[in-house]
Amino acid sequence: MKTKLAFIAAITLLPLQAQSSDWRTSDTIRQGIVLVAFEIDRRQTQYASKRPDEFDEQGFGLGKDPSSKRVNTYFLVVSVLHTGISYYLPPDLREGWQYVTIGIEAGAIYNNYSIGIKIPF
Repeated sequence: MKTKLAFIAAITLLPLQAQSSDWRTSDTIRQGIVLVAFEIDRRQTQYASKRPDEFDEQGFGLGKDPSSKRVNTYFLVVSVLHTGISYYLPPDLREGWQYVTIGIEAGAIYNNYSIGIKIPF
């Protein structure tokens, strides 16, 4: 599965290499927000995965009762792929890509919190 994702990402990113020089401070800020959101989601997922009698994992790609290692690997891969894709996208597409991800993650974090999944720090 990871190999397939890496292959798809590589094929997708190759034609966009020339755009990476357009990275701005605002792109870094948005990507930082994305990565913080992924980390909160990861921690919530870890919390829920340790309580399989209370919560069922609904996220894409993790399965019903993922192990801590699987959760960590998943979020590491997603974080690296998202950052790479963001870096190589043209600026007009990059901004939308990052904002859509922030919105999706904010919704997931809120939903998790609303059903009792804590954010352990």
